[in-house]
Amino acid sequence: MVFREGPVASAEYVELDLPTRNTEAWFDDLATQVNDPPKLRPEGLALKDGKLYVSGDWNETQNQVGVYTAAADGALTYDSEIQMPIPDPPPGFPNNVMWGPEGMTFNTSGTGYGNGGQVLVTVEDNQAGILGNTRALLDPATGVLSSAGVFPTPDDIAYGPASLRFYLLIDPNVLRVYLRNLSFTGTQFAVITRSKGVAVASPEFAQLLLNDGTITQEVLVVVAKSDAFSQSAPNNRLAVYSLAGVKLAEQDLLWLRDAFPGQPIQEYEAVTIDDVNNVIYIGDEKAGGVLVLKLPGQAAPLEFTTPPILPDAVLGEFYTQTITATGGVPPYTFSLQTGTLPAELSLLTDGTLSGAPAECGDFGFTIEVSDSDSPANTAAQAFSLSVSYAGIPGDLTQDGVVDGDDVAGFVAAMLGTGDAGSECIADFNGDLIVDDADMPLFIGVLLGT
Repeated sequence: MVFREGPVASAEYVELDLPTRNTEAWFDDLATQVNDPPKLRPEGLALKDGKLYVSGDWNETQNQVGVYTAAADGALTYDSEIQMPIPDPPPGFPNNVMWGPEGMTFNTSGTGYGNGGQVLVTVEDNQAGILGNTRALLDPATGVLSSAGVFPTPDDIAYGPASLRFYLLIDPNVLRVYLRNLSFTGTQFAVITRSKGVAVASPEFAQLLLNDGTITQEVLVVVAKSDAFSQSAPNNRLAVYSLAGVKLAEQDLLWLRDAFPGQPIQEYEAVTIDDVNNVIYIGDEKAGGVLVLKLPGQAAPLEFTTPPILPDAVLGEFYTQTITATGGVPPYTFSLQTGTLPAELSLLTDGTLSGAPAECGDFGFTIEVSDSDSPANTAAQAFSLSVSYAGIPGDLTQDGVVDGDDVAGFVAAMLGTGDAGSECIADFNGDLIVDDADMPLFIGVLLGT
């Protein structure tokens, strides 16, 4: 299984400044490292109600989380900051206090750790031996941390609203599954090298991302950071896993050495997904920004727009009708699937049905349309077409009169050996059959009676 082919996403870097902090005093040993205004270097991302919550290392954010309004097209606008009231500088911090969460998520279900989606479930790894391996709930309104505890070397955490599980990414490159009460389920599996961020995607989003309509469960999207010591494109990667740990797809991500002038090589550290608007947000710690990947929306279902009953045709007269469709990925290709068209009438691949039908009657046939997606989507529809004769009944020679020259043609029509249109011309009573019932009618016309 691979990612959706073609123009998968439009990408844009959004630099994350913290405009309210450019005059704030910083710890002396950090002051020389801080941009002006300070730059938020994402390590944790979470999205809820159109707000993107972004956290970074304590030495890059000095105990706060940035909040940005996320538009439908993925655009980010600075909204506010969550100040975490930590009273003392290091190293006096207890191990169960986090400075800059390494990972964040919301538990939107009604029970479990941080239930109701009103608080951020946050985790932090062993930051320089100061912070320990911790978890805690962060109140977005007050910045207060509560319900702290210990987690094993956490890099990121995500919650699946359908599967009702927490997914914890830990060093070294392992993903563990927890119940809503943070009880370990016993399930864990390996993920790609240098994995740093995990997000849960809905089945609908997974179908779009992987171009696979058979997906019915949530999937896990994992982002891995580059090799900080590489001088070539350093293998930032995105991978998708099933809930059972089966890798469904893997792909290099856009890498720009100079995404922002003067910033180091990019390292992707966090990921979250806007399922509603088909946007993937990837936190880039080194560049101090977010890579916004906007996926094109799922194409509308492929279907015919031409009604199934086609306009009537006339024997021997030129006829044209364009079969049309909508949805899917244009352009389309049309073909005759079942049934038979009237003689001398043909269907082109662009949907044009044309020609001068050489036989009359009621015809039924099925046309299939294929789009240009990969793999192609198809749809089929049954059509009916009636071809009638508009000339003089019995005028088999088509010379405008019924006379002795038409007798041989009438006999051939009765015997079934005449031309394709002869049966229609010789069918006086309109039952689409030339038989004994039509003979006295033909003789009457022939004699002028």
